[in-house]
Amino acid sequence: MIFLVLAVASMGLHRQINAQVPPNSGEISSRKNEFLPNNSKLEVEFVPDAKSVVIHLDASSIGEESETGNGCRHLMEHLIVLGNDGKLDERLESQGAFLTASTLRDGLDISVSCKPSDLALGISALAEITANLNWVDSDLIREKGIIDQEIALQNSADKLSGEAWQLAYGEAGANPIGDPDLLNKVTVSEVKLLAEKTFVGDRLAITIAGPIKISDAISAGEGFLKRFASQAGTNEARTKQKLPEIGSVDASGSVRAEPVSGISDESTAATLAAGLAIASTFSDSFFIYTPSDRGSLVVVGSQTTGEIDDAIDSSDASDVDRLFARGKLLAKEYVKHEDDHSNGFWRAYLLAQNANDTPEVMLSRIATLTIQDFRKGFNSFRKDHAVTVDGNS
Repeated sequence: MIFLVLAVASMGLHRQINAQVPPNSGEISSRKNEFLPNNSKLEVEFVPDAKSVVIHLDASSIGEESETGNGCRHLMEHLIVLGNDGKLDERLESQGAFLTASTLRDGLDISVSCKPSDLALGISALAEITANLNWVDSDLIREKGIIDQEIALQNSADKLSGEAWQLAYGEAGANPIGDPDLLNKVTVSEVKLLAEKTFVGDRLAITIAGPIKISDAISAGEGFLKRFASQAGTNEARTKQKLPEIGSVDASGSVRAEPVSGISDESTAATLAAGLAIASTFSDSFFIYTPSDRGSLVVVGSQTTGEIDDAIDSSDASDVDRLFARGKLLAKEYVKHEDDHSNGFWRAYLLAQNANDTPEVMLSRIATLTIQDFRKGFNSFRKDHAVTVDGNS
């Protein structure tokens, strides 16, 4: 069994959606994209069999945390979703809507799920969140305490992956969940400044998916996004450290990890396919990948320390070639699974980083993958090329 792990798991199964919607709907396409003058992006998808509308607002990161300390964006996420009275989630739930938020490697995701008739409610919740910067010291102290608990509750896969990121990218690979010592030094003014830098048109993308007229959703999304100023920033690419690197952490299991570029890069598709193929060869594996234009990491792990070494380093050329077809199929299914049409999370996360990044781009790279590409992808996980982290508990 393969455990597919993303920074945030998109729930539900992939569904194929017809290119045309029912004839009486007045719509001509199931999906439409808009790019606003302030450089924000909007994608709407009509999903006729969905039970609710799901709105994702994503804000990309350009490496600004080097100014405020690791974890400040995570702290900001905790604060903004409180709303004006600290009870936004309760108010939404009382009306049948649900709010979630997540801090990712290269961005922030805020999602509201609501009844199709309550699209305006969902949009107004996002407006309240992005305008809510009225915090005091007691708010920070409370939320820092909650984050401390989240850090303490990280599982072995999270710990191993986090150490691999730091070995691969140094300071630029710091875990976005945060460092307690650094977080304790963050002030209200620093979090407010980070929020002001985050919610600008150039860094924002919205996806709206559900059984709703595309024209209505476009109007609602544009009305929300156009309020943000355009403020371009330089996307700070991560600098890969000299590999191989070997590390250890207080956890159970082992990982191998390989740095990759953006999703349009052919080598990323090869590494993804190879990683998934490797993970399929033993029973207690896990796989972690978060797409990024700044530089990402494909992580393959085992819950048993040392098992990953045997699965990779003992494989000869014929073993690798036998995994090629399986790797392509698994990579294709992985992308389709994450591209859940009834949710829209993956598309929003990609769109916020780069308007040209779509699941279709990655699928096209996987489709043209050759066995030579796959061999390179597999060999990049060998101990003399990759990052290796072993648990010591």
